[in-house]
Amino acid sequence: MIAYQRSVVDKDSQTRESMFRSLGSMNNSVVSRIIPGRTPWPNSMLGRMRIVHRKGDTLLLTDGLSDPWDPEIHRDPSQAALNFEFCFSISSTKVDGSVASGPWPKLLYALTDAVVEDQLDICGLLAKFKAITFHAPIGHGFGHGFEENGLVGTFLG
Repeated sequence: MIAYQRSVVDKDSQTRESMFRSLGSMNNSVVSRIIPGRTPWPNSMLGRMRIVHRKGDTLLLTDGLSDPWDPEIHRDPSQAALNFEFCFSISSTKVDGSVASGPWPKLLYALTDAVVEDQLDICGLLAKFKAITFHAPIGHGFGHGFEENGLVGTFLG
């Protein structure tokens, strides 16, 4: 198992932040849940996301999926880090007000929770198949035309 070291996590976090800032104008605020989701992220009970504004779109990015698994949070941590972050590119025409208070974080949390819970090898699946689909539960009454039967379909490729 990869040894968990706080210094490695901090360095990875700084590297991700530099990369996010290279994509556009990063909002300094962090988007997070108030209560934990079904499954804790590798290094966080709540999970966190960052917002980057660009000309024509806004990015909502996970921040920490690629961290090593913290054995204090996970009883039986995975042997390998997930090695990826997710990103939603939201057209400027779809951003009405704050991205953080819209439907986007809930959708991205549903996707990431499903991946973390099953410890899906997204990178390996994409390398093999070039595109994958799966569904993630988001509950009922979400609205916005995204869900049916409490699920949202996801295509990655």
